Amino acid sequence: MFKFTRYPISALLILTLLLVASLSFVASLYTLWMTSVISGDAKAINLSGSLRMQSYRIAYAIERDADLTERTALLQEFEQRLNSDELRHHIPVVDPELQGLFNGIATNFARMQRQALEEPHLYLENVESFVRDIDHLVARLESWSESKIQRLQKQQILLSVITLFAAALFALVIFKRVMYPLQSLMDAVIQMGRGNRTARSSYLHSDEFGDLSRTFNFMAEEVAYVYGSMENKIKEQTHELKRQNDVLQFLFDLSQSLSLDNLEIQPIRRSATDELMRLCPQTTIQWDSTEPAPETEHFVVPSSAEQMFLICKSGQPLLQWQQGLLVTVVDLFDHAINRMGSYKNKNRVALLNERTAIASELHDSLAQQLSYLKIQVVRFIKLRERDADETTLNEIIEELRAGLNSSYRKLRELLVTFRSQSEEPGLVPSVQAAADEINRISPNTKVHLYIDEHWPKDLLPSHEIHCLHVIREALTNVIKHAQAENVVVSLTVLTNNELEIKINDDGIGFDDSPEKPMHYGLKIMTERAERIGGQISYQRLKRGGAGVTLTFTSNSRQEPEPL
Repeated sequence: MFKFTRYPISALLILTLLLVASLSFVASLYTLWMTSVISGDAKAINLSGSLRMQSYRIAYAIERDADLTERTALLQEFEQRLNSDELRHHIPVVDPELQGLFNGIATNFARMQRQALEEPHLYLENVESFVRDIDHLVARLESWSESKIQRLQKQQILLSVITLFAAALFALVIFKRVMYPLQSLMDAVIQMGRGNRTARSSYLHSDEFGDLSRTFNFMAEEVAYVYGSMENKIKEQTHELKRQNDVLQFLFDLSQSLSLDNLEIQPIRRSATDELMRLCPQTTIQWDSTEPAPETEHFVVPSSAEQMFLICKSGQPLLQWQQGLLVTVVDLFDHAINRMGSYKNKNRVALLNERTAIASELHDSLAQQLSYLKIQVVRFIKLRERDADETTLNEIIEELRAGLNSSYRKLRELLVTFRSQSEEPGLVPSVQAAADEINRISPNTKVHLYIDEHWPKDLLPSHEIHCLHVIREALTNVIKHAQAENVVVSLTVLTNNELEIKINDDGIGFDDSPEKPMHYGLKIMTERAERIGGQISYQRLKRGGAGVTLTFTSNSRQEPEPL
């Protein structure tokens, strides 16, 4: 057990350090306490001062004959400030004068509130007196805060002086009882570090440094012994490291062989078995489809991927690392076999992911239109309750009808997209399906496709969805507004990573104000381009018609922001 009488230096240092730490801790706690006490004083003063301006604002509202709603709002704001925690909790209970001033203002405000609402002329007569009471409260709060700060300064000075004295005492103890004997011990350590194995410490007093010196002398003797036996230990460790390196190299080579796409398990098993017997001498290792009868010299590792067993026969129990190596080898083969079988599920997983992305797109693409329709319905109900004229109500009904038609069209487009992508994944088949649909439903407009032979087939699902919807939105605008006979959709590879999609028509071109209520297709296309980190532009073609150009980068390793 630790005894202060046995370790006088430790006891002295601990006591002086505890004294300094205690004084510092008390000073810190006191400062924190006083800071918390005065932290809200400034805000309380500001709030109480703002009551004056609020009183005059109420008076000004009465003088300009403001309506009852505005006066009520101003009175409520005054009441919120008056009853706020920042002001009420900083009215000290120990100061009866402040308590009386605050309670008086609260009582007078109830009377002033009634006058402001029912007898405004009386409010105007009494507002000056009311503001003077508030001035008295503000002045008294400032005086109270200043007195607390002065007390804090005096008490902090006293604590700082005491702490400084304790720190000086601590420094003196360290110099007398620590630094001097430590220097003597360090001389012996330096000599030992320079190669003098016979160096010993001469400080052998009956205190902590004396015990440390004796321990140092004992360790110096041990070092000489350790240097003599270290060479044998290094040889043993070198042999162990070589064995571990061989095992790691074997496992690495095996994992590389099993990572190939078209692999043959049996030859790899035979090669791995030969290497295992080399690494584990005096053993016989083989694979068998039948589990052997329990025997003490058998170590059996079953395969979870197929009905096979790795059997190791040895005249003595296997070491722990040998057992772990056999288990690891079986795990590597199981993983390879399972990976070979996992290819069968890749198409199904990809299909489920694509359907999930399209379902999210279905929700988000209709959200803006449905939200707009909801607002219009609420607007219609409000206007009807106010007996609005028939023309205004009919305009809203027409907007609702157009919005429902647009939402229904968007829903059909998304459902067509879902069906086409579930049957044949990729952007190109979906674009072809969209072109075929336009050619079928619009006999006056023909869609022509140009697809670059280098167009990538492995775009991210979110890129495919956004690009497809930009194309469908542009084609829909052409059918509805452009009066075009031909539309050309081209998918071009500009560079290795830069892709471009163009939709050009020979119609009448864009209107001067293409964005109309419930027709915000251009804005939606712009947002889709931004979601995949691309840019979209709209042009009037020189030969007539309009063009939409989308450019984006296809080498992103991460999905864009969620749909």
